[in-house]
Amino acid sequence: MRLDISAGLQSGLVRGALLAGALALSISAHAQAPYKIGAVLCSSGPFASVGLEEWNGAQLAEQEINAAGGVDGRKIQVIHEDDQGRADLSVTRANKLIDQDKVSAMIACFGAGATAYAGSLQKNKVPLFAMIASASITGLNNPYIFRALMGDPTVVVSLAELLKKQGKKRVSIVYQGDTYGTGAMQVLKDSAKKNGFEVVAAESFPVQANLDLTPQLTRVRSANPDAVVIWAGVPQTIVALKNMQQLGFKAQIYGGVPMSTAQVPAAAGDAVEGAITPDAIDRTQPNPAHLAYNVKYRKLFGKDPANTYGMAAYDAVKLIAEALKGSNGDGAKVMANGEKIRNYQGLMGTYSYSRKEREGLGSSSVVWHQYKGGKLELLK
Repeated sequence: MRLDISAGLQSGLVRGALLAGALALSISAHAQAPYKIGAVLCSSGPFASVGLEEWNGAQLAEQEINAAGGVDGRKIQVIHEDDQGRADLSVTRANKLIDQDKVSAMIACFGAGATAYAGSLQKNKVPLFAMIASASITGLNNPYIFRALMGDPTVVVSLAELLKKQGKKRVSIVYQGDTYGTGAMQVLKDSAKKNGFEVVAAESFPVQANLDLTPQLTRVRSANPDAVVIWAGVPQTIVALKNMQQLGFKAQIYGGVPMSTAQVPAAAGDAVEGAITPDAIDRTQPNPAHLAYNVKYRKLFGKDPANTYGMAAYDAVKLIAEALKGSNGDGAKVMANGEKIRNYQGLMGTYSYSRKEREGLGSSSVVWHQYKGGKLELLK
């Protein structure tokens, strides 16, 4: 009988040791599992020139963070999903990242899509650092949404002040009919009286391929504006510029950040000459951080950055890495940590957030340029 007890005890001890070892391995494996970050980007479709650049910037940030030891000793993994610039696909892709991949945070670039799944972010406690300019995205009063780009409220207010300084009185806007365009149009209208000008025409258009804006621009021309604002993605901005040249526009042209991308002068030619456009960096005098980014980008992808949207995604992933510290991947803790980020120096400017403030970048981040000879010069 003693032998049986001894054998049973020994067997139990062995099983216990094995279980303890398995548990330790499980805990160790969990501790080493990467922090997962979701990326819902417009990598194909009408905004592909933006989404592809952002995906490259996100990958560069991921590589740098992991090479430096990761976050809390754990690597990060950015999981990419393409929404093709469609709100319905944005929701599907975001839900996949939240429900299946169990991401701790997300980045995204399409305002209509992010607006559609905003409730899911809050319900599942997954913070979003959005490279989205749309005025409405931070107006949702969703604590799980942070902006990681110059927002339209910031840029358009700066534009309104510029219009006042340049003595413009009759302003028109041509804008794409989604959250990005309608939000900017409304901010411009709200800023008009204070800055001494009138919005004499506001024409929207659907986001689609093979676009022709001649009808909208013909109506704008008939309003006799002395300034025309184009608020649209890169392909739509190019079409608008070409159509305006064909119609013989004489008014001063202003644009949003997409107008500053390299694709615009390459495709629009001299139709962009004289146009005024904002960006988050001084294109004429890149600082050391921007030059270093360009070198690393070129080494990784074999080409130069096409625009600054990649820098925004780079910053967004770096901001999430800051917020991940000490969170163990818990989304609520990541959100709370994000609210504590102050004076973080990114490539696009200095980011600060709080419980009430989700814009990230202030008006000091807006730098105005003008096309001269096909190149951007600092606006004087």
